[in-house]
Amino acid sequence: MNKKMLALVAAAYLGTFMATLDISIVNVALPAIQQSLGVSMGGMQWIIDAYAVCLAAFLLAAGGLSCRFGMKRVWMLGIAGFVLSSFACSVADSLDLLLLGRGFQGVFAALIIPGALSIIFHSFKDARARSRIVGGWSACTAIALICGPGLGGLLVDTVGWEGIFILNIPIGAVTLFLGGWGIDEFVTEERLPLDIAGQVVSVLFIGGMVYALIEAGGAGGGVGGGLTPVVLATFSISLVLLPVFFFVEKRAVQPLVPFSLFKSSAFSLSNLASFILGFSYYSSLFFLSLFFQEAQGLSATQAGSRMVPAFAFTAIASFLFGRLSARVSGHKLFVASYLLIGIAMSALGFSSATTPYWYTGLCLCLLGVGSGLAVPATSISVLKHADSGNLSIASSVMNALRQAGMAFGIAILGSIMNIASLFSAREKLSAAGVEDAVSRAHSLMLGRQPIGQHEIDMYHTATAYGFNWAMFLAGGACLAVGVVLALHGSRCRQN
Repeated sequence: MNKKMLALVAAAYLGTFMATLDISIVNVALPAIQQSLGVSMGGMQWIIDAYAVCLAAFLLAAGGLSCRFGMKRVWMLGIAGFVLSSFACSVADSLDLLLLGRGFQGVFAALIIPGALSIIFHSFKDARARSRIVGGWSACTAIALICGPGLGGLLVDTVGWEGIFILNIPIGAVTLFLGGWGIDEFVTEERLPLDIAGQVVSVLFIGGMVYALIEAGGAGGGVGGGLTPVVLATFSISLVLLPVFFFVEKRAVQPLVPFSLFKSSAFSLSNLASFILGFSYYSSLFFLSLFFQEAQGLSATQAGSRMVPAFAFTAIASFLFGRLSARVSGHKLFVASYLLIGIAMSALGFSSATTPYWYTGLCLCLLGVGSGLAVPATSISVLKHADSGNLSIASSVMNALRQAGMAFGIAILGSIMNIASLFSAREKLSAAGVEDAVSRAHSLMLGRQPIGQHEIDMYHTATAYGFNWAMFLAGGACLAVGVVLALHGSRCRQN
């Protein structure tokens, strides 16, 4: 491999590492950002979801943009934009500015992650060399996820939360230099029509639904909760946008989502599994960070290091997937992976503020094994049941649904965690004879204003109680998918 090709590979790896690192590194910094900017629970949800919503929505359009304007040009734009938006996040002095930067990070990440793989495929014609490079690219993704929590915790405790965004600037600068020199331009379809209407409607639908779901849990567990007229109106409009999206896609010359793909029940079920994987496993990073820091009172560094086993075992299971699939049928691994995730998350639901790490650590190891099997098993199932001419589109749809699942998981489960935590605090304050327990519970949980060791302990306990509910529901969703997959496989064998 010559120097130019080495530069291409290094650029593809570094760009993917940077964009993937952002998925796991930011979660550890949430409590520090909350204290620095005075962010509520809903604000912390949005810090993750602003990225996830934009990434999910624009992943569908990334392939078309690359084909029309050039793979190198679009990928380089993604790297440059990600660096600039990271800088904007690092200097943000308000939640609004931080969310704006996070949204742009998601948009540009949608150009980076699939773009790197396309560049590798077009640059390496030899099948063996391509497989070797793609394997390294996958390993780079796993390493980024493993490094994220520990590195993020270290940066938060030494430099401050701004450090997790500043880190992207030197990485991105090196990536731009290597990519500019090593990557050749590829333009495949200059006149490819873009589905702009479908893109706009998809962003409005996902963003509107996530906003309504987050705000609905923002006011706490009283009757009506956060169901203000604005929230109800946003939710209603978003529901209307769903059939509008279907209508727009059916009339589009080059739709973002060709619904003909979903004629196969196996393809539809596999994509449902991808959505639930994002809803449960990917969103769990948000809740695990809050649990270790807000429920168990650990530092960001300690919390990050305790999350590492989940990613480490994800990487190990992913690497062993090929050998396992040679001995066990792919469908059995597909079913087992979701059942393992469901069992692990349900077990995490029994954790408390004083639960020892050996228990949560074992749960995280099991969670990592399940997710390490689920990611390749889901991908193989989706592509196996897609039309051969639509493999790239099918892959984009699968990844977009996974990211959308994470956005909805953080919105729904986060609101449930918030409401459950408030309920727990209110009940304990009432039992202690505190006057105006409802108001005090809101001040304690939403304003993070504990007074004395007793209320600090109560805050930890209430946060753990909310975490329990989020884990039980996420685990239940994965167990349900595992059962449905098993039944579907049995039905197919009988037919």
